[in-house]
Parts: sequence; C-alpha cells; structure tokens
Amino acid sequence: MIHSSHRDRKTKAIAEALAMIADAHPELDPHRPRPVRETDEWLWESATKFCAALDYYAGRTMEIKRAFAPAARCPRVQGGTHPNLKLV
Repeated sequence: MIHSSHRDRKTKAIAEALAMIADAHPELDPHRPRPVRETDEWLWESATKFCAALDYYAGRTMEIKRAFAPAARCPRVQGGTHPNLKLV
C-alpha cells in the first residue's frame, strides 16, 4: 500500500483551492479561452486595409524597378571598358 506524503496532500489541497477560485472567478482562470471581441465587420475592414497596403507597396516596387530599368538596358559602346577604368 502506498501512503501519500505530506507534500502530496498539500499539493492536492492547493490544487483544489485553485479549482474553487477558478469556478468562482472565471476571469482569473488562465487556461480558459477569452471571448472573441472582434466582429466579422472589423475583421473584414482590417483585411481590406491590409490588402490595399499590399497593393500600394507592390505598385511602388514596380515604379522603382521601372525607374532603374532604362539605366540597365543602355547598350554599351563596342570595345569600351568600364567607365572608371582607363587604359594607359
């Protein structure tokens, strides 16, 4: 036969007291899921704003790429070297 120690009885008493507190005061129970306060309307507005921001930044990225693209497409002079290098 296994005898429970004083520590086991104390732990059990503490667990029972915490369970009673959680039953009496549900707002203090850390493991209970909190109610969802966001409404579908709020979530839809947030998603719409997020998508609009993505579109805006994607557009800005394309503008920046277009601004630098002509410089990259300029043909080089045949037989030329890099502008910073000079042959002596």
